[in-house]
Amino acid sequence: MVSIDDIKRLIALDGGVDRCVSQYQKLGWRFYEPSREEIEEFNQRSSVDYCSKILIDAYAGATCFKLNSGLREERWIKADEFCLLYKFHLNESLDKIDSHDNQKVWRRLNIPNEAFDFLRTYVCHKIMIPQFLSTSNYKNSAYSSFFEIETCENSNGRYIAEIVDKLSEGEILFKSNTVFEINSCDSDTIYMTEVKSDEYDLVLYENYWKNEMPNSEYKKLHG
Repeated sequence: MVSIDDIKRLIALDGGVDRCVSQYQKLGWRFYEPSREEIEEFNQRSSVDYCSKILIDAYAGATCFKLNSGLREERWIKADEFCLLYKFHLNESLDKIDSHDNQKVWRRLNIPNEAFDFLRTYVCHKIMIPQFLSTSNYKNSAYSSFFEIETCENSNGRYIAEIVDKLSEGEILFKSNTVFEINSCDSDTIYMTEVKSDEYDLVLYENYWKNEMPNSEYKKLHG
């Protein structure tokens, strides 16, 4: 179970904060260290414990970018301590939320045409997404292309919109390393089903559609 000390460790790894203040606001960490009594009171009236809420809140704020970027880069660079620790504790926290079983969810796609065309070649194949995947319980018509996903029984997807006080976004967050099977594609949508499997044909690392190290990773390795 994630603890206050675990959160402090993650914040320190994320760049640290001014230790003279009680509010931790580095990159979306909204953390006030309450007393044991306050934590117990919160836990009694909330669907998740205090520390799990802090982790999920931070993810829904700004830490998702650093975390998911590190997990996608593992094709080229081993994830750092921050990413590995956050991944472990966020998965642990999501396990405390009811699974979003047998539902349809959507994820807007912001990928180049060559990546979309590449995924078309994996129809009837399984893909694994190494990072956490944010989806919504509605299809936003403001966007032009999507993953459309059918969740499975005992899904890795968790409805977090109420926990992070963003009901309008209807967010369902999938745990890291979730596997999907691509069923079909049309001009703007890739239709997938979540599956429980340890086997897959493709990992959606950075630049998964081409065997080429992105410039951002090259700079990290070579300065």
